Amino acid sequence: MTVFVVFIFNMAKNSYFFIFILIFGYKQQLFSQTGSLSGKVSFNGEPVTNCIISIKTISKIALTDSTGRYSIKELPMGNYSISVSRIGYFEQLKQVRIKKDVAFILDLQMTPNVVELKGVSIQGAKNKNVTGKLDMQLRPVSSSQDLLRLVPGLFIAQHAGGGKAEQIFLRGFDVDHGTDFAIYVDGIPVNMPSHAHGQGYADLHFLIPETVKELEVSKGPHNTKYGDLATAGSGEFRTLNSLDRNMVKIEVGMFNTGRILGMFILLDNKHLFSKKKENLYVAGEYKYSNSYFQNKQDFNRSNLFAKYSGELNNGGNLTISLSTFQSKWNASGQIPDRKVEDLTISRFGSIDPTEGGKTGRTNFNIIYEKKLNNAILKNQVFYSRYDFSLFSNFTFYLHDSVNGDQIRQVDHRNIMGYNSTLQLNNKLGSKDLTTLLGACIRYDNSEIQLNHTVKREFLNSKVYGKLNQVNAWFYTDETYQVSSKLKLNL
Repeated sequence: MTVFVVFIFNMAKNSYFFIFILIFGYKQQLFSQTGSLSGKVSFNGEPVTNCIISIKTISKIALTDSTGRYSIKELPMGNYSISVSRIGYFEQLKQVRIKKDVAFILDLQMTPNVVELKGVSIQGAKNKNVTGKLDMQLRPVSSSQDLLRLVPGLFIAQHAGGGKAEQIFLRGFDVDHGTDFAIYVDGIPVNMPSHAHGQGYADLHFLIPETVKELEVSKGPHNTKYGDLATAGSGEFRTLNSLDRNMVKIEVGMFNTGRILGMFILLDNKHLFSKKKENLYVAGEYKYSNSYFQNKQDFNRSNLFAKYSGELNNGGNLTISLSTFQSKWNASGQIPDRKVEDLTISRFGSIDPTEGGKTGRTNFNIIYEKKLNNAILKNQVFYSRYDFSLFSNFTFYLHDSVNGDQIRQVDHRNIMGYNSTLQLNNKLGSKDLTTLLGACIRYDNSEIQLNHTVKREFLNSKVYGKLNQVNAWFYTDETYQVSSKLKLNL
């Protein structure tokens, strides 16, 4: 109860003051009768992002953030029916009682649901597309870059053997191997600036597709945090923090094609660094194929990935991941039409059967994330070791009629970087306003070569150089929720 003590000496002069005191006291009384609702939504220890928490009786809606947490404040006292929903999971209905000045905690475990698509709804175009687990289950993929095919308007193509980075086409852009399309995996940049084969070269084959949780693609240079190389768009892969089961998969096909995959849980909600939930798993993949060319492709790729994630005793989340891959292959390359027409070779033949290459990459990544009231602080440190060697022959014997025109492009590189973001969640009127502040720095130290070779044997050096390159940037991004279904990035 609020008690008013007001002395009125002159009613005419002090009437406005009296009304102000009355209204102020009433507001204090009104807001003192409220509580709040917050919690975390997860499945098998994995946070469920973009989950809708709805209180329909008072038109209150909240979305879970990247850590699976949500918060609804200033709820009047009373009983409420809470709806928790997301595509791919069963909807949950919970009854809660909000009391005066009490923060009600409601943590939820979601249950997966098989989704039947009953119709297609076409709405206004958005510049952002999120591909989740359901989309990946509906279409088979053989590599992580095949996941990009799930994005409307995006196409990929492969040439010169299965070991090279695919070419990307998006929104009328020939993105080449990543020149105008920025790709990230758990915050690690995949693109290589000043690469031996081409600016922005992005080889994503170190990522095992079954470990991908979701892919977020932005079309156009709208997302400020990606900056350089995001002229046509950007894509960020996020991997699973935990597995729901162990798995072994064996695939076989034509032309001696085979793939074996193993994913195993090493730690499941047990204690290692803290007394709270922790998960650790490892995944391995090996693929081989001769393909359909007369010159056997002899393509083989091996991948290994391990990831730890856990909630620390101070409430922060720690993620540590390590991945490594090696790949080598033969390629048939381009061939002249006249040689096919005069039957010297078939359309699946080759002029230089020694084209091909080998490549490898090792990544180490540490992410620490902590929720601070209405903010999320995220710090990341990463390191990558990258090795690339590609043999190509575009003109055969045009420049050197004796030894031929085969070249070898070489790139040996160390990459180190640090990312820091602060996400502030506020209100502008009755709608959500999200502010993202970020600072990033990346250092590349590489050795780049262009050599003249004969059947993969060194003949002479055409270009040799060492590169030390630093990229640093700061950015801010504002997202305003116009309605429960539409957000604007400012």
